[in-house]
Amino acid sequence: MEFRPLEPPSAGPGGLDTLRPPAEAWPRGLAISTAALFAAIILLVVVDLVADLSDGTSLGHVAFEGLVAVAGAVGLVVVLRYLRTLRRLSVRLHREAEASAREAEASAREAEASAREAEASAREAEASAREAEALQARLAATAAEAERWRAEAHHLVAGLGAAIATQLERWGLSPAEQEVALLMLKGLSHKEVADVRGVSEATTRQQARAIYRKAGVAGRNELASFFLEDLLLPQPPSVTESA
Repeated sequence: MEFRPLEPPSAGPGGLDTLRPPAEAWPRGLAISTAALFAAIILLVVVDLVADLSDGTSLGHVAFEGLVAVAGAVGLVVVLRYLRTLRRLSVRLHREAEASAREAEASAREAEASAREAEASAREAEASAREAEALQARLAATAAEAERWRAEAHHLVAGLGAAIATQLERWGLSPAEQEVALLMLKGLSHKEVADVRGVSEATTRQQARAIYRKAGVAGRNELASFFLEDLLLPQPPSVTESA
């Protein structure tokens, strides 16, 4: 088996977080075996060195064996540092994988929640569209019914308006008082009448009192009843219904 020289991992600007094994990293088992081998070499060299010292060997031989022991220690330190870096990297990658899995799961839940919200919004929009369509249909029916009523009651309304104007003139109301009386018959309050005519509310109240006095009524209700009471009486049954 051919062994390649082990290159210690280099720390970048980020410190230990940027440490990476070399491109041709040793397998973890091989690295552990290499560390054990270096430890065994150091142990054997130390034992041999102690034996040589007791036997009185030469200083050069002792220095050589000491150098071999130092080299083995350096190699052992490099391998141990490599193993520690590899372990830290493995732990970090495992944590990053777990974090990525949690983020993916959270994203999936958010996507599912967004899909449910979109579906609910679509249902609400569809319901709103149906309600708007139904409301539009009811408004169209109401408008058609109002138009039909106006067409049927046109002559009656025109005659009623002329009759009211004639009665107001009989009471001797001024043009301004006649306008105020017509607006009150339409249901406007004193303040609304004043806003429509561009006068003060006090002036409108004074004109209303003059109208009541000239018409011989006690107030707005009796004034409205004077014109509308006969219109709101129940109609007598027809000959067909009596039969």
